[in-house]
Amino acid sequence: MSEIKAPNRQVLRSKQMLQDSLFDLLQSKPYKRISISEITDHAGLARSTFYAHFETKDDLLIYCVDDLFRDFSDKITSKPDGDQEDAQAVQIATSMFQKWAEQKVFIEHVENNDFFDIVFNRLKIHHFEIYKNIISPLAPQLNPALAEYFINFTSSATVGLLRQWTKEKMRQPPELMGNLLHELTNPATLKRIANKFGSSF
Repeated sequence: MSEIKAPNRQVLRSKQMLQDSLFDLLQSKPYKRISISEITDHAGLARSTFYAHFETKDDLLIYCVDDLFRDFSDKITSKPDGDQEDAQAVQIATSMFQKWAEQKVFIEHVENNDFFDIVFNRLKIHHFEIYKNIISPLAPQLNPALAEYFINFTSSATVGLLRQWTKEKMRQPPELMGNLLHELTNPATLKRIANKFGSSF
């Protein structure tokens, strides 16, 4: 599973312009009908700039999906303060729902174009990074085979919550959803799973 690397500031600026351009164009036409030339023209960038960062339009779409989870992934891989660990974890989970809500226009197109397979696959990569950097050292008894099940479950659960939340027009506050996600996937739950099932995988 490939790692997600952070680009430099200039690259981020160009990618943000392309991302914003795609979002704008999605408001007037379906994804399949949008061309790379339209994206670059709308962004005021050369086609060569697009190809310096992405090979295909789908690569830009994947970048947009990653952006929904990038802050969540970055924050959760930083070491929390001991006594505040649970509170910080809830805040981090809440921030993901807040980011999701901020991108309502794009989320509508995720739903309408059935992009949730892409969302799931990219979230799995983020969860793999979290497992490798955070969970594995905390729960060494969680062997790789069981970890794969956990990563798939956590990714499916998160996407399921996000999708249901979207269908319900995000009527529950992000704080409530962050608490719910934390309760379903917190480290204490994982340790119990690892202790109970670790020798069976």
